[in-house]
Amino acid sequence: MAMVLSFVGLAPWGVGIEVIECETPDGVVDMYNDSMLRSATLTCDSVPTLSFQLVDDRSGRDYFLEFLAVKDLVFKQEPLTFGANRWDPQRVKTFYGVELPSTVGVTTLEIRTIVGDYNLQCDSVRFRWG
Repeated sequence: MAMVLSFVGLAPWGVGIEVIECETPDGVVDMYNDSMLRSATLTCDSVPTLSFQLVDDRSGRDYFLEFLAVKDLVFKQEPLTFGANRWDPQRVKTFYGVELPSTVGVTTLEIRTIVGDYNLQCDSVRFRWG
């Protein structure tokens, strides 16, 4: 079964690659090189939603990358290597990317951040400015 995701507020991503940018109506937003992760939140409003709040380094604007109708969420955290689990988010990368599977039958996304990896299935991905 191939993965079918809807994309809201951003162009669809290719499969089998690690995604570090969102192409939005306002232009390309680089989540890896030009952004800082502020928070990751799981909410349960109308559907379970995993939201990543990031700030764009260039404009200072907050934005959200959201995964809607989340299922089978697994969070894995490796021991942090930044002395007493602290780091300066202005000096290190905090959002590493999203990987979409290219293997037939695999439907789990992997989202990699400085605090851990999130594996999940979802129905749609949404980008929105804060």
